[in-house]
Amino acid sequence: PTPWGNGAKFQRSVAINCPTGLQEQTIVTRQTSPTFLLVLLSASTFLTLLSVLMLGPLLVDLASQLRTSVASARQLAGAIAIAWAVTALLAGPLSDIYGRRRLLLTGLMLMGLGVLASGFAWNYSSLLACRLLTGVGAAMIPPNCFAAVADIFPLERRGSAIGWLVSATGISAALGVAMVAFLLSAGGWRIPFYAIGAISLVVWALLWVWFPQSRRQQGRSLSFISHFREVGSNATIWYLLGANGLLQMAFIGVFSYLAANLIQTYGLTAGETILPLALAGLGGILGGFIGGRIAG
Repeated sequence: PTPWGNGAKFQRSVAINCPTGLQEQTIVTRQTSPTFLLVLLSASTFLTLLSVLMLGPLLVDLASQLRTSVASARQLAGAIAIAWAVTALLAGPLSDIYGRRRLLLTGLMLMGLGVLASGFAWNYSSLLACRLLTGVGAAMIPPNCFAAVADIFPLERRGSAIGWLVSATGISAALGVAMVAFLLSAGGWRIPFYAIGAISLVVWALLWVWFPQSRRQQGRSLSFISHFREVGSNATIWYLLGANGLLQMAFIGVFSYLAANLIQTYGLTAGETILPLALAGLGGILGGFIGGRIAG
């Protein structure tokens, strides 16, 4: 039996069905609580979405400082989405092969460095390169956070734990993007990049110490085609992917351009967009908690 109390050191074997046969992954943690790990995973999810959405309040200032149009500045948001989409295809299989810890820490490090470096960008091209790096790292984080919850938490607590991760995305939109608007009004467009990049690296350090070690016992395979074939054979997966795709399009579309639209159309300052951005994110917070309660 596995002890799940606070402060308990736990070891858990997870059987994973793969095309190459049954693989076993053993997860061993230090003396810590699953609740603390959930806080770190939620923080990672919060920062990941914020690294994507943070451009919304910054678009008008970025266009002015980089001497380009707002439409061109918006392509920076598209760049991170493209990098995310390409990397996400590989994140799942690589996580199964090399472990959640390695992929999560790699992704968080790349994302943190990409966001931090964005604050030092000297022109449009350099900022674009930093955003591409951010997208590559960010794509590795949410899949491994959700998979880690399934590995670490027992079935009766899993729905509630996933609800916290989902709520972190809503909090990112409601409070995180509003925080970016506040930092912009207080110190300019570079300050939010410095702050979020630094916080991401702090979370990386905490996860490096406390995230469970994963040891693959047998049967490593780099057969991506086999992984995708197995997953693609399940029709339910395609319905879920379609629904999630529509959700992300609406979510990222709204929060990427809401602030810029309010500034350009209605003449609001960056600080005045804080309240509309916060109100728009409340639905995500409530939905995450309610969904977690229903599932759990």
